[in-house]
Amino acid sequence: MKSKFYLLVLSFPLLISLGSINYNVLTKDLEKTSPSKTSSISLVNKWQVNSPAFFDIEIDNYTLNSTNFHFGYFVEFNEDNTFQAYYRASCGNDCFTSTNGIYTIKGNSVEIFVLSAQQSGFCSDPKQFSNKKMGTFQIIQNNKDELLLKRI
Repeated sequence: MKSKFYLLVLSFPLLISLGSINYNVLTKDLEKTSPSKTSSISLVNKWQVNSPAFFDIEIDNYTLNSTNFHFGYFVEFNEDNTFQAYYRASCGNDCFTSTNGIYTIKGNSVEIFVLSAQQSGFCSDPKQFSNKKMGTFQIIQNNKDELLLKRI
């Protein structure tokens, strides 16, 4: 009886180590096939953008910079696939553009759908619209702090 007990006690660590080896192999295989590991560049961040983001259908390129400036045009992409674009100025005597919507990343491109967009403040001809697909943009990473969104 003692010998069976000792055999069990001695073999138990061996069984545990074999189980952990299989677990490590399985998790490495999952990491290789996981969609989050194969997805494209993440947009989730607050970006300064070179023009009012997703307000004018005629704009084909947006340069996004992650450097933290205080004033200018900004777009914030959130983890829940929503975004807000807005303009911040040092004074209130300006035309303020704001856009809210949703985005969908597919590979190295992003589809933009605007839920609401408006201008307020000192605008010569304020515009507003809602529920409009703004298009699909290729995501190009220029460097670690800058992305280019180029209309496809």
